[in-house]
Amino acid sequence: MSESTPVADGVDHQLDPRVIPLQRIGGALFFALPALGLLVFVVMADAGPVWVKLAVWLTFVALTQWHAYRWPPRACAHASYRVDEQGMEIRKGVHWRVVINVPR
Repeated sequence: MSESTPVADGVDHQLDPRVIPLQRIGGALFFALPALGLLVFVVMADAGPVWVKLAVWLTFVALTQWHAYRWPPRACAHASYRVDEQGMEIRKGVHWRVVINVPR
């Protein structure tokens, strides 16, 4: 029987970077609903020429998709967890740090 590393080692661990593509897909899907709603509004609105409304919509879509692509690596780099005898501690947040303690 091989000796494995204990889970409650008290060392900070980074998240697995394989979560980044999944978070990117989730972000793209999250912004798809507001993009569709804005497209319906742009098509139905009577104010201004159509090309201006479509330019605003394309800008919104481009910015939200850029954000959905660029944010997950930053969020993953600023997230860690630690498990020790007292419980589990999760640290996350890029702009605002959040520390969650889960006692044993």
